[in-house]
Amino acid sequence: MVTHLSKRALIVVGAILVAAAPVKGIDHALPDAARYEIIAGFLYNFCKLTTWPDTAVPKRGEAWAVGVVGENPFGAALAKTLAMRTFEERRFDVLYFHTARSIKSCHVLYVVHCSPAELSAALEAVRGEPVLTVGENDDFTAHGGMIRLFTDDGGRVRFEINRAATRQARLGMSAKLLQVAVIYEPPVKETK
Repeated sequence: MVTHLSKRALIVVGAILVAAAPVKGIDHALPDAARYEIIAGFLYNFCKLTTWPDTAVPKRGEAWAVGVVGENPFGAALAKTLAMRTFEERRFDVLYFHTARSIKSCHVLYVVHCSPAELSAALEAVRGEPVLTVGENDDFTAHGGMIRLFTDDGGRVRFEINRAATRQARLGMSAKLLQVAVIYEPPVKETK
């Protein structure tokens, strides 16, 4: 498994904490372009702070694939952000999928805000695979998504992590990342 909690990873965690400081992160009052530039940075950092099974790590010369399913809200921001970066000496490719049925192999899948049926279809397309799923739907983690981005009452970018979903996909989350996350707890079912 690939793990890196070196000084470099701690700097990345620090960058996430700075991004989560009281700014209008993904507050919908921000212009979409600025909002999605912030989200692009989060996707890169989430990739770096995830422990991937050896079988999921791209071979030398291949790229980390970041997919976006639904209408592209990033414009050029995601491709521009990732074009300047590498992880594990590998570049990033951005793939766009119009529907859940068109999803192909990727390492990170950003699910654009969508209907419950579309959300379920997108998550089902990668369920059980080592694909880190990220989205903004209010019920993203409740549907089995791994990381839900949201803005808290103070206007800070926060994220909620569904640990059960990450475990099912054989993905590990950095302890530093988990410390700054809200951990999703599924509702307790009442027994009669």
